[in-house]
Amino acid sequence: MKRLFPFVGALVFFVLSLSGLAAVRDFEGDLRTLIPAIKTHMRQVAGPGTNRFVVPTTRQMNTWRTAIRAVLDQDLDTADRLLSTLATSYKIIRFTDTTENRTYYLLLEANLTKGITPIVEKGWGTFIFDPDPQRLLSLQVPHPIFDADTDREGIEIFLHVGAGSFLMSGTHRCANSRASQCTTGTTAACGGTRAIFRESDVAHNVATLFHQTHAEIVTKIPETTAIQIHGNNGAGCPDALISNTNGDYTTAEGGNIQTLAGYMEGGDFEVRICDPRPSVCNLCGAGNMQGRFTNGSTNPCTRSASSSNEQFIHIEQSRQLRQDYSALIDAILQTFP
Repeated sequence: MKRLFPFVGALVFFVLSLSGLAAVRDFEGDLRTLIPAIKTHMRQVAGPGTNRFVVPTTRQMNTWRTAIRAVLDQDLDTADRLLSTLATSYKIIRFTDTTENRTYYLLLEANLTKGITPIVEKGWGTFIFDPDPQRLLSLQVPHPIFDADTDREGIEIFLHVGAGSFLMSGTHRCANSRASQCTTGTTAACGGTRAIFRESDVAHNVATLFHQTHAEIVTKIPETTAIQIHGNNGAGCPDALISNTNGDYTTAEGGNIQTLAGYMEGGDFEVRICDPRPSVCNLCGAGNMQGRFTNGSTNPCTRSASSSNEQFIHIEQSRQLRQDYSALIDAILQTFP
């Protein structure tokens, strides 16, 4: 096992190796420190207009999904071999979180010469898997830079609830100048007038390894419920706006959406469920690719889903909730006991 020691002023973890030259490396450390450090590096080198997101080819997406399938089967050697054919920057490691005393499988872009040093060459994202999860949940952070604090919130929820996976995108949502080829509406997130979502926005493009990872997880483990967290500062928006992202926003009586919202209501935060009625805050995720896929769209890139199994939960949050998320953690624990 290798021990990680962070240096002040730089994310460099020094390693004492006891495991030889195995392809799949072993590290120790704290995910609550590592994930924000990865986000900080992304913000420095893969911000808006940098074009640091490399759109994967169909072959690369297929190979990646095979690698994810191998990780879910706990066949890390096969996954490592497949990753090596895609990008030398991507590594798979066994990571023991010393705070949680649990071991996770990490897929990330990093230089491992002197520990874990984040890099961005492809910008495909960071992915964590718990081989023995307490809950079949997938915590997803599609906009870790733009939606401030969702990186810290996401990893905290992942660890606290014992979720099966954690997905975080690898660049700013506006990193690339080219538009997504998927029909998902428009946004003013990248500045100026409203325009089509960018190809680097993983919530609005199926040609990303974030989306392909989500698709493989929910296909191989169909009992999985994905919880995707977002942030907004929109006027008229509640602290938590919860949606299943289907086209008409209808929710099942006693289903996951109503149950989660119910457990959050009555506290310090305003909570609302998306419904068909017009609203000044309509950030309900109908154009979300992962939501469309989970809800059964035959072509998420071009078609919204017309129904929902409520196994995709889209949460828009105020800055206050993103910083004080204990109520959300408690609600998740009660919704998925």
